[in-house]
Amino acid sequence: MSTKTISIPGSFLPFLACFCSCAEHNDPGKKDAAGVVDTITRKVNDTSPVSKAPQTLFDNFDTTMTLFSDGSYKTSLHVDGLPEKYEYEERYKNALLKLYIDKPGKSEILLVDSLHCRMPTLAFDDYNNDGVNDLLIYHASGARSNTTRYLYLVDAKNKRLAMVKGFEQIPNASLDTADNVITSLNLSGTNTYSFYNIDSRGKLVDLGHGFDAGAGDSGQIKKAMSKIYKEHKGTVKPR
Repeated sequence: MSTKTISIPGSFLPFLACFCSCAEHNDPGKKDAAGVVDTITRKVNDTSPVSKAPQTLFDNFDTTMTLFSDGSYKTSLHVDGLPEKYEYEERYKNALLKLYIDKPGKSEILLVDSLHCRMPTLAFDDYNNDGVNDLLIYHASGARSNTTRYLYLVDAKNKRLAMVKGFEQIPNASLDTADNVITSLNLSGTNTYSFYNIDSRGKLVDLGHGFDAGAGDSGQIKKAMSKIYKEHKGTVKPR
């Protein structure tokens, strides 16, 4: 599965907003949520030339997206530059995600979440296998590029976002749409494989049969998947 990622470093230029269309996806059967990210704007606290503040890992920025066909529903993400001393402090929340309605005669906040974000990066891909691209927000990266992200399922019908709790704890997650299994690969001295999927309630389900293996050990993966197919009929689809 190829995830569409949008990185927004401190020197991000406004003309790159066109790059953020959710409609692009390698799988022609997928639908985007709305779907175009209509604006990507970056704001700093003053009008001085853009530069990374020495005490933070990146500059402040804001992004506003339209994820649904109704353009009055807006999704915004504000990220404060993360002070270096708080880089590994999960309790330090430097990002604010909002879903709100903004139209004449009606203004309503539907969702507000505070997050710990170590890099201002967004991605869009389908993780519950419903054919709609979901929203991923960068959480952290450990040793050997073990990247984790927050996952928000996009409910295009009801115009809602729902966080999948615990997803931000599984590194390098990737969905195989053929069998509806999310594989997590934690790179370390030994590579650790774990398997999950997201149920109809939007909950992350540990499918079990994770293991440690050396690089390229496909035999263990096949054995694990065979057991998962037998134990989770109806939610996992054997190839």
